[in-house]
Amino acid sequence: MIIEGHGLTDNAVYLGQPRKQLIQRSKSCKKPATECTFRIEPSAQDITVFFNAKNKVNRIRFAAQSTQTCQNEPIPFTWPTSKGVHFYDRFFNVQAAYPGSTVQCGGGVCLVDAPKDGLRFEDRHVFEDCFTFYNGTMEVIPKQP
Repeated sequence: MIIEGHGLTDNAVYLGQPRKQLIQRSKSCKKPATECTFRIEPSAQDITVFFNAKNKVNRIRFAAQSTQTCQNEPIPFTWPTSKGVHFYDRFFNVQAAYPGSTVQCGGGVCLVDAPKDGLRFEDRHVFEDCFTFYNGTMEVIPKQP
């Protein structure tokens, strides 16, 4: 589960995590990289972490990509947030879960920004006939007042 403003509940990846812990997951996390991407489980979506000047994680991006048919076949793997938001939720559902969040839409993409909760959600749904092509991200960011 994703905890807003923190990371994953099992602390496999979290804000403030030292770079050297993540190098064990992926060699691409070595300096001078400012970001690196890996998977915690083979069936999981990609996780990209971003490092600050002190070599600590200051942003985490969880990515999801999937196709659903009219029969609503489930997306293979998702991490819900602690407030019950999933990658396949639409931006208006996400905004409702985070009072005070803002929405910006344009070009087929909607971004929900919830800095007080420490979450950013990007929604891309394309509907064609009986298929939904989904591509989205959730970012865990430091909570802001």
